[in-house]
Amino acid sequence: MLVFKGPFNEAKNIDVKVTNMSQFRVAFKFRTTRPDGIKFRPPMGILSPGGEKYIKVRCLAISGAPPAKDRCTLHCVALPPDYRCVKPQDFWKSPDSKNVTTERYPMKVIYEGVVPPTTEAETPAIPVEHSIGQENYYVYLTITRTLWCIVAFGEEDVHVENFYIPQGYVAVPQYEEKYKPNSKYRFNIYGSTFAVNKYIQLIIRPFQIEGYAEIPCRHDWLAVYSGEQISQLGNVCSFSNRNITNSKIFCNHHLPSIDQLLFKSADLVVEFCSDNIIEDSGFELKWSTSSDKPPVPTPKPKPSPPPVVCGGELELADETVSILSPDFQLGHYPPNAYCKWKVRLNVAAVLVVKSALFELEAAQQNHCLFDRVIIRMDADDGETETFGSFCGKNGPNFYIEPQNGLYLTIEFISDDKISWIGFEIQLSLQYPKPTLCGIEYTILHIQDVFHFYSPNYPAVTKREVFCKVKINTASKMEHFNVTFRSFNIEEGLETVRIGPNQTHERLLWGTMNSAMSMIFHEQSLTLQYTKLKGKTSGQGFHIEIRAFPKLAFCRSDEILCADEMQCISMRKFCDGRKDCDDGSDENNHWCTSHQNFLSKKCGISVAAQNIDLSGPKVGRRLLEARAHSWPWNLLIVEKGHFTDPFCAGTLISPDWMITTSNCFAGKNQNFQSFMVRVGVHDVGKLNCHHEQLRQVQQAYYFENNFDNGRKITTISVMNDTNFIIPSSIVLLRLNESVVQTNWTGVACLPPLNYFLKENVSCLSVGFGLYSDTKRRNALTQKITRTVAQSSSADKGKNVLLTDELQQDRCYVDKGGPLFIQNYKGQWTLQGLLWKSSCPAAESDVYVRVSEFLGFIYGVFIRYS
Repeated sequence: MLVFKGPFNEAKNIDVKVTNMSQFRVAFKFRTTRPDGIKFRPPMGILSPGGEKYIKVRCLAISGAPPAKDRCTLHCVALPPDYRCVKPQDFWKSPDSKNVTTERYPMKVIYEGVVPPTTEAETPAIPVEHSIGQENYYVYLTITRTLWCIVAFGEEDVHVENFYIPQGYVAVPQYEEKYKPNSKYRFNIYGSTFAVNKYIQLIIRPFQIEGYAEIPCRHDWLAVYSGEQISQLGNVCSFSNRNITNSKIFCNHHLPSIDQLLFKSADLVVEFCSDNIIEDSGFELKWSTSSDKPPVPTPKPKPSPPPVVCGGELELADETVSILSPDFQLGHYPPNAYCKWKVRLNVAAVLVVKSALFELEAAQQNHCLFDRVIIRMDADDGETETFGSFCGKNGPNFYIEPQNGLYLTIEFISDDKISWIGFEIQLSLQYPKPTLCGIEYTILHIQDVFHFYSPNYPAVTKREVFCKVKINTASKMEHFNVTFRSFNIEEGLETVRIGPNQTHERLLWGTMNSAMSMIFHEQSLTLQYTKLKGKTSGQGFHIEIRAFPKLAFCRSDEILCADEMQCISMRKFCDGRKDCDDGSDENNHWCTSHQNFLSKKCGISVAAQNIDLSGPKVGRRLLEARAHSWPWNLLIVEKGHFTDPFCAGTLISPDWMITTSNCFAGKNQNFQSFMVRVGVHDVGKLNCHHEQLRQVQQAYYFENNFDNGRKITTISVMNDTNFIIPSSIVLLRLNESVVQTNWTGVACLPPLNYFLKENVSCLSVGFGLYSDTKRRNALTQKITRTVAQSSSADKGKNVLLTDELQQDRCYVDKGGPLFIQNYKGQWTLQGLLWKSSCPAAESDVYVRVSEFLGFIYGVFIRYS
């Protein structure tokens, strides 16, 4: 609903334009007529009733005015659809330049009423389609001696209003107690017509707009432009407007000061802009005019919220202790909090400090000015060593070597403004691992594991080090799997060499993912660690080495049993017969649920899809999906940001979802800080009746290792997102099974040896997460076709391309699905969006799911 107000005690011309490109276009103008003879030519506008529901006019009388002169009249004139308005005057011009006056198409009064003094009169709801009954029509409103006029429309997007009055009031209307998403408002206050050599004072109270300190007013904002700035403005709410020098941009609950909103003899433009997510309740803006500069009022002290005190003293044993921010279980910490924890250090153990989850208000200019965690080491004699202040998403991750008579002090301070999720800091004791330098070790069995640590791990040493070990295997073993449980050494000061000999060794330094693996097709392996003398910034390493027999690495059409001693054909997975000696090909949760449920009900939705792939002509029109007709489509969000997803995925079982690994590139977070929204249809609303929220418990990603030219597929377990292969896929295990309802379901995986060919009709769905400007609240769907691979960069069996060479390319989501329908009517998952062409006119690139079935089944055997 659009509401615009203004005191019409003077004859003024007010133009309003409202646009909603998805439904209709509205341009509406009205005039005022005074009894003193001041009149304006009636400005004309056009209304298309494609989405308009009603027009309603309310007129409020001036107190004490003669009743006969307070009238509210709504006129309209109907015209054929091939006529258009060329300028605001009493004639119309057709495309053939023929003038048509209003006498040929007479006006029709659809409402006229007298307004008694000090009261108001309101029209009934006038349905647009019943008022005129034609495709196009024109209206104007005549108001006589009326103080206020409120005109309410149906839905709208863009609102522009002009004011020529010395005082007034505007407000963004609330929608379910919050302003609407995707709103664009511009209020033009022409101070040059009424405030020559006078001051205009804007006052904004209340003021509640979404915004975050570390992203200055990126989402929703209120902007004020004046003077020469106005000539530089682009379209309403264009992001380029924000870059105008000295523009005033406001958001959050931070009220602008009085002196910020004082102007002299100036035209003003006020813009309010909101993104696609409903967040807050909006604002009210008033302005007044005075000859003298108004005094700056003394600001009233803002009451601070009551302080929150927490903390305590800790004695660590062998267990891991978690320090939580106050109200951690509620998803946000309180303002004005102060907490202090003291931890006595163990003289014999290394104290490891790790951030399991850390999200505070971010830094400003590289300084933690608002909410922060301060960690320092205090001695009994008063000496202090500070490890630093931590804020934003950069939590503490370090260790402290064994020392006596010291305390670790952790302080948490929050200001009285914005609050975020909080933190979970884990403290644990680890005893220095023995350094096995100079030894030779033989791995006899597959269950044997050799651990190689940097000296004094998890602490570091300052002395010069040369450490070398040799690992051999029994005769039946032919492969080494080297896994880096942790690896952080300083380049130029430390190196690790791994290989069978100096000719084929690998030289390593820097930081490596905690689950990165290397494969060596050898029966002997040498590890060598070298460190120069001096203090290093690295944190050491923990390398885990196993040996495997030849069968442990299977062909592309085989999968490895859970005991890692046997390979079976993928066709034997879940066939009802135990082919693995340990029975893992049948005794897993996937096979059990697949036999009882998945094979019969996967890819079937209770709410039928409103789109058909089998029609005689494939339509390329973007269409909003019927609610919950794609119940396996889900969204991945960060905790506390449930209406701001960053990626999509697909539910393939009640416990597992699949997406692309580039979803998490640059996130630098623990996977358990991510949540999944299942059964979602509207991004902007968290519907607790239809949706289910699940936390990500663990992530498994696919990668290929190459040994002597042979490709070997491995499964890596990921604890965090610090190291990700962007062109891979990821399986995410949920912390709790998704309950199957009318609004949730699972998609089918493609059958074995199925290869989707070119020129096949497919269906893709998405919310438009690839584009900030094209993002939609509701799920959309579109039919597309697979095409041949033309770019060498995108060639290979693992990818498939679609022909997104037309409009509406930006409706897709990173990690979003591509489906086809089988002869049983079940929707099977064929692709996951890896790279979108948005906004360029190129093909979208999908990861081909059928090429990863061996990896998927292998994860289910080992971890389901």
